[in-house]
Parts: sequence; C-alpha cells; structure tokens
Amino acid sequence: MVYNFTKTLTESDLSRAKTKLKLRLTDFKKQNIIPIGSIVNSIDRLPAYHLEQLKEITYDAKRTILTSLTQTEQKIPIQSQGIYIQKHRTIAIFNIINKDLFLHTLFHEIGHHVYFCIIGQRLKNIWVTDIYRKDSFITNYASLNAAEDFAESYASYLLNPQGLETIPIKYNFLKNFLFEGKERPTPPEKLNLHL
Repeated sequence: MVYNFTKTLTESDLSRAKTKLKLRLTDFKKQNIIPIGSIVNSIDRLPAYHLEQLKEITYDAKRTILTSLTQTEQKIPIQSQGIYIQKHRTIAIFNIINKDLFLHTLFHEIGHHVYFCIIGQRLKNIWVTDIYRKDSFITNYASLNAAEDFAESYASYLLNPQGLETIPIKYNFLKNFLFEGKERPTPPEKLNLHL
C-alpha cells in the first residue's frame, strides 16, 4: 500500500524556494508496531529540503529490495535495520522491533540521503576534514567512516540532542548548517502522534 502526504513547512523551509515533494511511503501496513500517522508526523518535522529527491521510504521485512542491487553496488551487513540506496533515492526499513529503534533507523537513513544528495561538496568537505574526528562519536557505529558519523549524528540531533551536545562541534554543525540556526526540533514525545 502506498501512502502519500503533504509536507508541512518548517521554519527553515520558509526561507527557501518551495518545491513539491513526491515521497511515497510503502508497505508500512505490513507491520503493526508503529502507525502510519506516527511515521508521517516524524517525517513531517524535518525541513522539506532534507527530503528533496527522496522518492520512497518502504518497509521491506523480506529484504527483497536487496535483490535489485548487484554485488558491486552496496554491501549490506546482515544485522542492518535499514538501508539508503542512493542510486534509487530510496530508503528501505527491514525490521521494526520498537518505535525508538525504528525512528533512529529512519532518521539515520534520511541522514545518509542528506549527506550524499542534499549538502554540497563544501559542507561535506568541512564534515570530513574538520568535524569527523577519530575520538568523539555519538555511537560506536559512527566511528566506521564520515558518512556513518554524519548519519548517526543527524539521528541523534533529532532524537537525543542532549547527547549530541556533548560533542559541540557536531551539534553546532547540524544546527547551523542543516537546521539553519533554529533551536532543536520538537522532541518526538511532545508530538501529537495519534492520527
């Protein structure tokens, strides 16, 4: 099942040219852990430009999307909860154990999209050369490489901002360059997730 929704503009969107998003949410009715309304509300709180060019977010418990990838395109760890496929501008969520892990996976994969397709080369270079550090990571997984560090930091900015504030250089980069100096977005527990 495909679910289409209209994105609410955030404060950071108001300073940008309006673009129409054509984002599909598919197959989330095949799970019963998190209602589609909660997924929509979680995505809706992001600046719209973070979602530009993203075509689909799908629930894929059987990992069928991986059959469309060749061996050379992308290596996926067996325990992976989700994947961002840049070539297809698609996020696949493989497993939904609970709401917190789902939201972390969702925002982590959107963070990959932002890193690879939204921020320009100048900001990417700043992240890689000045921000990505070998000694300060929000999670162990973030230490794998600069892209994973960015995705984990992005998810933490949205879900655990107090934790990311312990690494001020990363918190301030996200706040000032991606969320345009706006204070933290509304915490998920204060969102109306009942649709």
